[in-house]
Amino acid sequence: MKKILTALITPFDENGNVDDTALICLVKDQIKKGVDGFVICGTTGEAATLSKQERLHVLDTVIECNQGRVELWYGCGTNNTQTTIEALKEVEEKAIQGVLLVVPYYNRPNQTGLCQHFEKAAHSTKHAVMLYNVPKRCGVGLELKSICYLIEHCANIKALKHASCDLTLIKELHAIYPSFQVYSGEDSLVKEGIACGMCGIVSVMSHIILPNMRELLMGKEAAGTICKECAALCFCDASPAPVKYMLYRKGFCTPKVRLPLVEIDAEKQRFIDQWLQKNDNLLS
Repeated sequence: MKKILTALITPFDENGNVDDTALICLVKDQIKKGVDGFVICGTTGEAATLSKQERLHVLDTVIECNQGRVELWYGCGTNNTQTTIEALKEVEEKAIQGVLLVVPYYNRPNQTGLCQHFEKAAHSTKHAVMLYNVPKRCGVGLELKSICYLIEHCANIKALKHASCDLTLIKELHAIYPSFQVYSGEDSLVKEGIACGMCGIVSVMSHIILPNMRELLMGKEAAGTICKECAALCFCDASPAPVKYMLYRKGFCTPKVRLPLVEIDAEKQRFIDQWLQKNDNLLS
């Protein structure tokens, strides 16, 4: 069975504070619908605009609500190696399956720098590590040779989240390490990613259409249309603003995001409203 991990949003209340009630409600709903796990405080969780105290509070809230039922992965990655190591130390005793470490953003290291960064970080924690390759956001991406080096030199690097359209890299990696876990980070390419050997997806749209995604992963082609449409809407503006608006319309939380992100405009709201209404009978 291919896994679906939800890249969990961080809901905010009307005053812009973390909304614990909405967070717990959303986690319970996802578990009820059969999610395999959560990635907490990643890009979709707006980790960049959360304080350290807020990030740890969100993590503790989800851990308590989860009660060990599904996998939990926590975003610790930064573009500063020492800061990343410090973040890893803060969660060393937390009840999580592993940590998500993003490619350092903004400073654009070369492949040698990337390997040294991840190697030092991985060796500083007992947790399993999921590398997060997202060239569009970071300005640089891990190359195949670098991923292979890290797999060989860091026993706790267990997985990769690959948010890129470069599926050739995944085919080549799968040929070398067929048992290494690779998750798609592209909702629009979930079917194509699975065909290349990925073990599942870290998804934004699973907030909305988790049962439909499960059907698609089980080979039910009829679910393909709604998945493609939802993926397009979830990324019609900077994520997670669109999915937060969808969740707002479904009664889970406010649509609030933190600056520099802003809520989606009226035209995009109208498109989403029309889609939700049209597919109401397909959305549980």
